[in-house]
Amino acid sequence: MKRLIIAAALAIATLTACQPEVRQVKFTDKGPAVTVQSVDGLAYMGGSIAFAVDITDAEFTLSTLKVELLFDESVVESTTIRTKEYGVYQDFIRVPLYAKIPDGTATLRFTAQNTGLGITVVDKDVDIKRPDFDKLYVTIGGKDLEFPRVDKYKYALTGTFPADASTTLRTPKVNDRGDVVTLGWSGSAINASETPIPFKMGAAGTYTIEADLWELTASPLGKGSIDLSESNNTGVFNLVPDTPLLFPNIPTIGSWELDYDFFNVTNDGVVTFKAIAGLYKLRVDFSKKWIEVEAMENENDRAELDGTDPEAIWCIGQQFGKPGIGPSWNTTDGAYCLAQVAPGIHQFSLVYGTQLSSGFRIKFFHQKGWGRSDSKWGGEFKSYAAVNDETGLFDVASTGDIAAASGKQLEEGMGYRFTIDITGGVEAAVLNIKSVKLTEGLSISVNGVKAKGAGDVYKVALIPLKQGDALSISGDAGIDGFVPDPDFITPDGKFNAVDGNYAIELHLDATKKNVEFARFWRVDDAGNNVNLEGGGCYFMGGTVAFIYQNADVQKWPGIVNWPGTGGLQMAQVKPGIFQVSGYAVPALEGVTPYARWQTEAMNVKYFYQDGWGGEASGDHVLTDRALELLDPNRGDVGNIYLKEGVTLEEGAFYVMTIDFTGCTISGASLASGKEVIDFYKK
Repeated sequence: MKRLIIAAALAIATLTACQPEVRQVKFTDKGPAVTVQSVDGLAYMGGSIAFAVDITDAEFTLSTLKVELLFDESVVESTTIRTKEYGVYQDFIRVPLYAKIPDGTATLRFTAQNTGLGITVVDKDVDIKRPDFDKLYVTIGGKDLEFPRVDKYKYALTGTFPADASTTLRTPKVNDRGDVVTLGWSGSAINASETPIPFKMGAAGTYTIEADLWELTASPLGKGSIDLSESNNTGVFNLVPDTPLLFPNIPTIGSWELDYDFFNVTNDGVVTFKAIAGLYKLRVDFSKKWIEVEAMENENDRAELDGTDPEAIWCIGQQFGKPGIGPSWNTTDGAYCLAQVAPGIHQFSLVYGTQLSSGFRIKFFHQKGWGRSDSKWGGEFKSYAAVNDETGLFDVASTGDIAAASGKQLEEGMGYRFTIDITGGVEAAVLNIKSVKLTEGLSISVNGVKAKGAGDVYKVALIPLKQGDALSISGDAGIDGFVPDPDFITPDGKFNAVDGNYAIELHLDATKKNVEFARFWRVDDAGNNVNLEGGGCYFMGGTVAFIYQNADVQKWPGIVNWPGTGGLQMAQVKPGIFQVSGYAVPALEGVTPYARWQTEAMNVKYFYQDGWGGEASGDHVLTDRALELLDPNRGDVGNIYLKEGVTLEEGAFYVMTIDFTGCTISGASLASGKEVIDFYKK
């Protein structure tokens, strides 16, 4: 019988066995005594191989048993068993299911090792077959059905099925133990799993489902089936308005906060497309539960407003984004496509507080990038034939930039929709602005004061707090898994900062049922962030984090960086003394809450207002213990660095305080005196 050979393109992962932990090692070239008591002589791809191995050693204690399955001397599956005692070890090893691999003979290799590093290797042959039974079994609409073979490796069944006929494929019993092989869906092909294959049509009726166990393909996958997965999260699709979209790899899609301009979600969780028919690129962000949509001219090129169909308009700016605030004036990750909801009508909606924040400024462009001299209309909307702002909250500058009007405040949790009408031509474009209620939101309160918001962010605009006050979150969201900010909240749930007015931003977890963490700001009586004299000191830097070090892992941006407005406000824990603290972790670790410091680098600075202006000058004093960790020679004026050769202890908790008690403060500046910086491991 021929040996199994894998196609050259098949990537094989190599696993490395653990090395035994010992204090003194006596080496030997003799491995343990290995007797393979039993092993399945026949197994099916997608199934498993059972084995039992007796291992003893006359001289040494045992270490590990590594079991590998080889197709043509290439390891395709591996498992390692810790062998603490002499005796028989029983287990299973999975047989992978690959496309276009015929029946053949594989090698099951047993490698036993003792603590003297002696190794014994025993090989056993196992016949491997691709499933090709006369029939398989499926369950559709609650009914168990036979799925007959119509050709080698090919199966088909015609019947009256619901629109969603998703099911796994199950083989007859493959051995005396009664095992069956269950085949499911990887997101792009049939595989060995319990994930149903998304057999779907646009409506219930009579149709045929088919599966090819040689090619590992299946059909139909439904009209409007968006077959994207975490391993294959981007694709280009022809989409039609009002057509239900099927997401076979996102069973909870109905609970996602999807883009209000492109998608509609019914109470039953059915997702439909709202923009005009055309070619669109979809990119699924599973961590943020979001789908980014871009209009396309073809499979490779984005649509633009250039006088030809299809057309698209794009938005770029600062302090805005979808699903949350994105990078400022960034043409790659901070440029968003408007939804063309009718011919010549393009709309863009943002929720204030989550997708639009204080200091925002946006502008509309004809392409995903800056204006071009070779563009028919200059590549950007510098002016409009008319602006109709129903809210009276916005200012549209002569440059085309849109910002909040002077003295106006947008409402937390309210949606604002910008619609550009070019039905009369680009030169006659009309901008319409109105408020829209995009989400109902949850009812959440802090100490009885209601928070406003939508999605996963809710904000209390102003609440008076006293140091030592108990903090209570009530309403629709619980606090299971809540991690308190170590600077603003004590371990027993008391407020840690000095008395004053504060704004609180509550961030919900992925379930939107519990508050995961909270951010605090000292504000004045009008709810505005205060300057240093008012009790506000702000922290920015390329190595300090808001909550987590890795922005890709968590929904809140990780590294604070240098945003201008929106930096981390330090907690004033005593009059004139501001504090920021947290754990030290490797860069972009992304797991430890309040991982505010990187172990091997520091580049931070404090500011006297929320944004640029008054800032640390470098003319400060370091305490003796801070001198052990921080560079007294500074480098950039006012920036704080680790001392050369210093590495913070991974997992340790570090505290930095800025003491202004010896200074005279005037607004957002120091009139006299030097601040004292302390930095230490707690």
